[in-house]
Amino acid sequence: MRFQELLAAKLLEKHAITPEIFLQMKTIFPHLRDIFIKTSRTFHPIFGLGRYINRPLPPVPQREVCERPAEGPREI
Repeated sequence: MRFQELLAAKLLEKHAITPEIFLQMKTIFPHLRDIFIKTSRTFHPIFGLGRYINRPLPPVPQREVCERPAEGPREI
């Protein structure tokens, strides 16, 4: 972890590059969805489609799947 912290600081200083964390939606949905939405203002997530090298592009998600995060948090 220390190496990553030092590397991130150096990249920010020299090249204005910041680290990014990629999280698959299946990691949080459905059990951690509400917590994710409740805390997302802290880290400003950007949604996108993931891709693996040497695999075909994934299908575009169905509209219902894309709209679920926008519904807002439910009571926890």
